[in-house]
Amino acid sequence: MQEGNFRQDLYYRLAIVPLAVPPLRERIIDIPEIAEYLLHQIASDLKMTKRALHPDALQQLMSYSFPGNVRELRNLLERACILTSGPEILWFDLPEVLQDETDAESGSPVFNGASLPEEFHLRSTLASWERRIIEQTLTKTNGSKTEAARRLGLSKSDLSYKLSKYGL
Repeated sequence: MQEGNFRQDLYYRLAIVPLAVPPLRERIIDIPEIAEYLLHQIASDLKMTKRALHPDALQQLMSYSFPGNVRELRNLLERACILTSGPEILWFDLPEVLQDETDAESGSPVFNGASLPEEFHLRSTLASWERRIIEQTLTKTNGSKTEAARRLGLSKSDLSYKLSKYGL
């Protein structure tokens, strides 16, 4: 206002009761409730089935500092809802900024004991991850199954089996 970038009359209209809202990183305990509300809102806005947030994914959200506050949380969840085909958002469906470090040489996630929850559903996690990798590889190869199979180190018949298994 003093620099002339904000109208003085508008400032005084808005400053009736000043509210100090701490940043999201200082309200970690609120993230599950805010995320649940946002997932409901996103499903309604995008006219899609509401996605659930897997406990592993929620843990990832709660360990992030959110420099963009609630707006950044909404954007991350909206992206995950759009890109996730299943009913649940898993930890690796979240953007890389929230995921564990990756090994520079292999590109594989580096897991440390602290990042894994007490209960970890390996079979469903691996299946979901495999499906996502196949989808991304097919996108990168412009739908060429032969090239995708080569890049994935699979035979064409193995890739065909996986495509039918995942309904791709």
